[in-house]
Amino acid sequence: MPGAKLNSASLVVACTNTCARHLKALAPHASIRMLHHALPSDYGVEPRFRSAGGRPRVVFVGRSVAKKGLDTLIAASARLASKGARFSVHLYGEGEELPRLRQLVQESGLERFVHFEGPIPNEAFYSTVRPADRFISPSKYMSDGDRDGIPVTLLEAMAAGITVVSTRVSAIPELISDGVNLFLVPPADPAALTEVSRSTVVARNASAGDRRRGEPHDLRAVHAGERCRFLTVGSAEKCGFIRQRLAGVVEPVRAFLTCRRFTSMPGRCGAIRQTASRRARV
Repeated sequence: MPGAKLNSASLVVACTNTCARHLKALAPHASIRMLHHALPSDYGVEPRFRSAGGRPRVVFVGRSVAKKGLDTLIAASARLASKGARFSVHLYGEGEELPRLRQLVQESGLERFVHFEGPIPNEAFYSTVRPADRFISPSKYMSDGDRDGIPVTLLEAMAAGITVVSTRVSAIPELISDGVNLFLVPPADPAALTEVSRSTVVARNASAGDRRRGEPHDLRAVHAGERCRFLTVGSAEKCGFIRQRLAGVVEPVRAFLTCRRFTSMPGRCGAIRQTASRRARV
């Protein structure tokens, strides 16, 4: 039983408050700590953006799977195109949803607007965008409970000051405050996504002040007490936040770091597991 395993663990690390609350409900007596996944502290500093020019761009980078809500983005693109908007959508990544998404684009007559760019290496992320572009991650809930946690691509875009539009799904509101440091819309709602896209994508000439850049938007401005929350030096060994929580662990830690139903990042916390394992062998 999950609850019994959680209660018997020396330490359980969840990567979002949403996940931590769920795990606490399963195992009220478990020792659960929350640690948001993070970026290196220099991430997004002087990024090499794509060349300027062309239509206003909507960019998505990630796996083409159902919970990413790319069908909602395509439906919103059809609405924008019908209103005469001048824009293009660029989808980077691969996955089992690609054939269906390509069919949706063809059926909607969006071949001139929506472009499937294929997968890219992580270091090429910023070459897909410029500050005038909009990064849209329209995540949604699945009927089996599957959903995103906090997509790391949102952190990457925000670290470089790219305007982000996402949805009120799972832990994403832990990162984004709607209209304060970026924009949130309901999941699986093409009309709402169209409206916010029209006001942000089409209005590409808005001044920097109108882009609503705010505190966690520019992640480099996060104060030192929150630094481990989104920006860290990149490994569990060097992050004092994690070391403090492993300090008393002298037996193998069966940490349910992520749960497939509550995060999109299973396996990304291997550094924490390795640290716990080494400490257990001491």
